Amino acid sequence: MNTNPLVAHRNAAGSPAAAGPARAVTGELLIRAGDAGELRKLLDTLEHLNRTDLAAEAMDELLESARIVEDRLLPDDVVTLDTLVEYRELPSGPTREITLVLPHLADAAHGRVSVLSPVGRALLGRKPGQQTEALLPNDRRLRLEILTVGAAAGQLAD
Repeated sequence: MNTNPLVAHRNAAGSPAAAGPARAVTGELLIRAGDAGELRKLLDTLEHLNRTDLAAEAMDELLESARIVEDRLLPDDVVTLDTLVEYRELPSGPTREITLVLPHLADAAHGRVSVLSPVGRALLGRKPGQQTEALLPNDRRLRLEILTVGAAAGQLAD
């Protein structure tokens, strides 16, 4: 059993998640325990309503492969729900700034992207300097580099 106080959960194999759906490329995937709880609750609700889809299944796999970290121990520069994220499409695509949110709060016109979307799943748990990949519905892969992570406008400090 892992005795590291930073780790609240690892996947069944005990490994810290190298790859998974809508993921890969560099760095360990860290998820805030509070976010993991919110996302599990969302996935349970979708399952109860018989509304699971590929995005929900991909998020479930992502949570299983991630290292879940107590909220107070997670570094400030990790992408979590309600954080403002600036990323660049690689190799030389545009730079975008979005806030990662639960699906019912998503609003593309205002830069609020659902955590269940391919880009949302790819960004969740990453840090500036890391690269990741989003698998889009048309089987196109979108390579992303996280540039900055910060508190979203209006977000209250804990």
